Amino acid sequence: MKISTKLTLNISIISAVLLAIGIFIGIMALRVYRLVNEVEQLPKLQAKLGTLTIQHYQWAEALGVGTMLMGKPFTKALDPTKCDLGKWYYSFTPPEQIKDAYAKVEEPHRKFHATAEKIINAMNSGNVELAKQIYQEETIPNLEKTRNALTEMRLNISNIVNDYFAQISNLMNQLRNTIIIAFVGVILFSILFTFYFIIKPLRLNLNKLIGIANAVARGDFDSIRGEIQN
Repeated sequence: MKISTKLTLNISIISAVLLAIGIFIGIMALRVYRLVNEVEQLPKLQAKLGTLTIQHYQWAEALGVGTMLMGKPFTKALDPTKCDLGKWYYSFTPPEQIKDAYAKVEEPHRKFHATAEKIINAMNSGNVELAKQIYQEETIPNLEKTRNALTEMRLNISNIVNDYFAQISNLMNQLRNTIIIAFVGVILFSILFTFYFIIKPLRLNLNKLIGIANAVARGDFDSIRGEIQN
């Protein structure tokens, strides 16, 4: 095999290995990018849940203080699908890790909103005690259940963030180790290939030429024929 052919083969093998490494790096980088993007969205979701929790305490305050104690018209959403939590809830697809907590929100939230109409009807009929009873026995307990479910979601989201960071760290370690192993392998392959397929044959040919030159100097043409045949 000619030296040029050997060099071409060597370069082709190394190029194929480097291409494979590049593809692997690209795949791993894409996975890391997606995880980082998801991690960036999760704190926003936690903040959203916190805001929704506060809004429902404000809703309960408007009903208990504004309407029941001060006689103001209740202007908050009666329909649980029309408040900010309801709009978010029915348009959101939860990750697998928070599905259980997500499912716990709907029923108490719906019952929580339903107490407003009951209280308003009781107040309009002059039955203040019934309105207070509904507020204490239905509104507040369902508000707490809704809050607890939202809090559980926020805690589960923190676990997801930690899990994603662990995955990112693991991917980065895999990427680093793979690159190190691959490039060490390429270097070792290049050294061995160069030695056994280029340097060693060149040394043998050089020794042969030296032997022929020495034989010519001695006039030993039989040795020259032997060297050429070898």
